[in-house]
Amino acid sequence: GVRAVVFNDASIGKDAAGIAGLTLLEALGVAAAAVDAASAEIGRSQSTFDEGIISHANGPARELGVHYVAAGHYATERLGVQALAKALGERFGVEADYIELGNPV
Repeated sequence: GVRAVVFNDASIGKDAAGIAGLTLLEALGVAAAAVDAASAEIGRSQSTFDEGIISHANGPARELGVHYVAAGHYATERLGVQALAKALGERFGVEADYIELGNPV
């Protein structure tokens, strides 16, 4: 049977309809999580996998190590840019620096 699923939270919606399935699946012992609708395209599983940021997870999902992290794109993506600068510097023998400018958003 199904052991885990990931949905789009569809911006939660009225009466938390966008995440109602998480509770239903928890009652069945199925790990379930939802990604923030602003982070992934609704109805596109590849977008959910590639870009989705977990917004909610039920008990079984949390027990498996799925957690909500409110880090946002800027906070998480800058680490990738820093790693890329380091890798380019090492690979091509060039100086590559990351300059922190901050983000007001």
